[in-house]
Amino acid sequence: MVILDWLFFCPKGIWHRWEPAAWLLIPLTYFVYIVIRAQLAGDIGNTGSPYPYGFIDVNALGWGRVMIDVGWSALGMALLAYLFYVADLGLSKIKRSSLSGANR
Repeated sequence: MVILDWLFFCPKGIWHRWEPAAWLLIPLTYFVYIVIRAQLAGDIGNTGSPYPYGFIDVNALGWGRVMIDVGWSALGMALLAYLFYVADLGLSKIKRSSLSGANR
């Protein structure tokens, strides 16, 4: 529904080139929170692990593997974010060209 909302109702062409990179701050901040919480609060429920997701379980995988997992996840999110950015630019150009054609 969020994608449909963006597609049909949000103004296009207003995002800046740096914004998709800034969107990564939310999941990366959450990762830092999870690591700190795991050290301070202990296990989550009856899972036997202080980490909510297996791909960032430092105790089971080690820091090297977790950093690789986080890096791949961040890269995937960045690619998806810039895909939306490019789509937004394209949709704004289509809208501008259809509006300029209607004004002739």
